[in-house]
Amino acid sequence: MVKDQLAKKLIKTSRVDSVHLGFRCIVCGMEPLTGIRYHCSQRMVDYCENCEATAEAPFPLVQIRNPE
Repeated sequence: MVKDQLAKKLIKTSRVDSVHLGFRCIVCGMEPLTGIRYHCSQRMVDYCENCEATAEAPFPLVQIRNPE
């Protein structure tokens, strides 16, 4: 419950465009993901913007700008 309240506060105060609640970066562990979310086209994993730029994903990634 506290985690949900913190996430909602982050949405209101964040300068980033998008907050993807319920998603975690597989590389750095950022949760919730902020900014652009990168979802693997073959596996159920996600990357944050920073890790997408530096990590080598084994499959193509789908760019998701708006939270679902």
